[in-house]
Amino acid sequence: MTSLLTLRAGPTALAHLRDQGGLRADQIDRIPGASGGAKWIGSWRMACLAQRDPVAALARGHEAYIYHQRYTPKPDAREGSGVLARSRRQ
Repeated sequence: MTSLLTLRAGPTALAHLRDQGGLRADQIDRIPGASGGAKWIGSWRMACLAQRDPVAALARGHEAYIYHQRYTPKPDAREGSGVLARSRRQ
């Protein structure tokens, strides 16, 4: 059977994983995000995962992104900030 997950770990990390039986949340202090073109998509997902209820946070994000963002044809930074601020309050 082929695994859908590939784990790459150096010798120290691999020994830790084997000795401890995996990782606990309190042992993780960084999670690298996406480094491709649409970084903000990965950033929003990571922010949702950090919430107490990640599924609800993701639903709120989708709602705001799909239904509450409206821009003029050539928005400036001020307009973008205003739209995002309004989305957060809804």
